[in-house]
Amino acid sequence: MEELERRENIVSIEECPRCGLKNKRKFQQGDYVLKQSGKCPKCNTPMYIKLIYAEPFKP
Repeated sequence: MEELERRENIVSIEECPRCGLKNKRKFQQGDYVLKQSGKCPKCNTPMYIKLIYAEPFKP
């Protein structure tokens, strides 16, 4: 698993269902799609993880 993490940067995209604000952050152990991930800084509504994907590693 460590070898895979060195070659790829895994990210989670959070989205607010009320105002549509999106936030990209580093994947954290336990993340999954539709998981509540905190409050929206714009409208204080709960944000949810919408997408998880891997980006190529850039040294």
